[in-house]
Amino acid sequence: MFEWIIEILTLLFSPFLWIFSKIFSKPKEKSKKCKVAVIGGGIAGCACAWSLKRSGFEVTIFESAASVGGNAKTHKWTLPNSKSLVTGLSVLAWPKLFFRNYGKLLEHFKIQSTQVELPFLVTSENDEILFNHGRETEWSKSHESDFKKWKKLVAFTRKINNFFCGSKVSVYNFSFINPLNLIPIRFLSKIFGVSNDFWETVFLPIHSSSFLSPNLDYVPSNVLPILEDFIPLTDVPKMQSWNENSSIVFDNLTKGIKVISSCSIKKVQYNSKTSSIIIDVITTKTKTKDNNNNNLN
Repeated sequence: MFEWIIEILTLLFSPFLWIFSKIFSKPKEKSKKCKVAVIGGGIAGCACAWSLKRSGFEVTIFESAASVGGNAKTHKWTLPNSKSLVTGLSVLAWPKLFFRNYGKLLEHFKIQSTQVELPFLVTSENDEILFNHGRETEWSKSHESDFKKWKKLVAFTRKINNFFCGSKVSVYNFSFINPLNLIPIRFLSKIFGVSNDFWETVFLPIHSSSFLSPNLDYVPSNVLPILEDFIPLTDVPKMQSWNENSSIVFDNLTKGIKVISSCSIKKVQYNSKTSSIIIDVITTKTKTKDNNNNNLN
């Protein structure tokens, strides 16, 4: 009985309670637009800034170099005929199978890419061609057995990885119980009978460019299938590259974002009293982009 009475009273008085709350409640303060500083203008920093801006944040990128781009930055070359050419300096292409998110980003910006071949050439100190992707040389003919053994080694490591990690194609496909985590490629290659000459003439020169180091003796063999998918030693590497160059990607990512270049971060401090972050910078001929991507000196 009492429950019915309570429900009826609630229905009768709820409109008046709502009006009362609107009249006497304090007006909500307008939320301030949050500012975010992104340190580093490589692909990760610029993509982070772009994502934050899409979420409504006011973003500033601090970049120590003269322009954004990181390892994928470009350089404008002046040609003798007064024309210019823009090319990449380090990152020239990417394996489509592994860079799926990057592919989606290009689709979003409607940036065209195409498949290209990236053959490697290894020469001796006397300029003799030792190894050339997709072409037979005297050296490769004399090391035919090494290439066959290398194929068996790659197939073996791929099979072990698939057993412990599954067959999903990803650079992050990893298992702690995979024994190949503890066995270096160098050691396993010796077990499979791959010669030292093959290791030093083909593997080291080609993959040192990826690792940016010649010290690869202790690289674990669980990464070998990924290395072969990126740059196979027994086939011509095929990757995706921009129809133009990488600068168009960074132009799209930083559109409407303030970019402060030639700026090294000295110190970052948090002020608890004002709930703000103070960034001390060292600048050398700073260039700043406005919201229309125009350079402001």
